[in-house]
Amino acid sequence: MPSKYRTKKKAYRDHYIANVEAKKQNSQKYYQNHKSVIKCRTSVRKITDKTGKQKNVTRNCQKLKQDYDTHKANLTNTKRRLETDELYRDRNRARTKQRWQNEVYRDRNRARSLAKQKQRLQDDEQYRQENRARATVSTRKRLTENEHYRKLNITRATAGKKRKWQESESYRQQESVRATIHKKNTTDTE
Repeated sequence: MPSKYRTKKKAYRDHYIANVEAKKQNSQKYYQNHKSVIKCRTSVRKITDKTGKQKNVTRNCQKLKQDYDTHKANLTNTKRRLETDELYRDRNRARTKQRWQNEVYRDRNRARSLAKQKQRLQDDEQYRQENRARATVSTRKRLTENEHYRKLNITRATAGKKRKWQESESYRQQESVRATIHKKNTTDTE
């Protein structure tokens, strides 16, 4: 490098070193005096910057898709491993049992499953019909087999009828009409 360029470069560097602190202070003063204008200008630039926005949108979409694919692959691998690997299955069961002892986890899990089931009952007509049929069968079966459940059910029904009887005048009238009809029917059959 020729000496004239070297001396010029050295002069530039010395000038920069001498004035850098003053320039920083100057720019900080300028920012303090015109803070609102500068913020407004940069925000407008950010709002109108279409290319940056588009890049961010594309990047976010790719990241979401990648995360979803990874999650799906992990679920598949876990299912496959649970089916094939005995030791992994036993460890998984032990981990689940340990989790169920945590009351917060239990409550969260219960709430999540209830919310899922409610949503599925609202969305899926076939599932709703199957659920109704299953509930009817299981309730009848439970009433015939489980003595404790039957007693609870009778107690609950009795309490509900008493409460309705006390609160509603129209219910009392309907019940009295129903009782007289029932009485007539039983006397006719005898």
